[in-house]
Amino acid sequence: MNIQINHIGSGFDVKLATRNDFHIARSVFLDAFSELEIAVCNLLATSLSSKSNEKKSFGHRVEELKNLAPCHKISKEKCAKLPDKIARIHPLLSIRSDIVHSRIELANVDGIMHAKICNNIMSMQLQPYVRLLNLENFKTYSGDAKRLANELNQIINQPSNQKTPSP
Repeated sequence: MNIQINHIGSGFDVKLATRNDFHIARSVFLDAFSELEIAVCNLLATSLSSKSNEKKSFGHRVEELKNLAPCHKISKEKCAKLPDKIARIHPLLSIRSDIVHSRIELANVDGIMHAKICNNIMSMQLQPYVRLLNLENFKTYSGDAKRLANELNQIINQPSNQKTPSP
């Protein structure tokens, strides 16, 4: 793959993604990820032993899900599905961290515009890395976060809407 990184100003081909397109895509991703964070916190709130009100990173809260036990709001069967969902959250954590702690710079890679994401915290290391994300990547990651949020929300037993017949 021929990688040509060009810093793009205002005068580039309008057929290519713009800085604003990437800012919108980042915002959509962060909203989707926020839904995922809320779903995790709601699950932790079902457990009396959880101290989810404490100031913890989201990664720590995801780890707490591993200790979630069945209760009146979470069946044993649904609790058994948590390890798979936790495993699917982990890759999104590093992507989220990189996106949140980076400025968006545009890079043209083989004719496709990408956001060049360099986590400011990681850039202090001897060998920092750059993540290249195109708009399709942002869409995929946003979809993944939304799907996981919906799946986690389904784990909590919803109250029945059925009325008990009166005698």
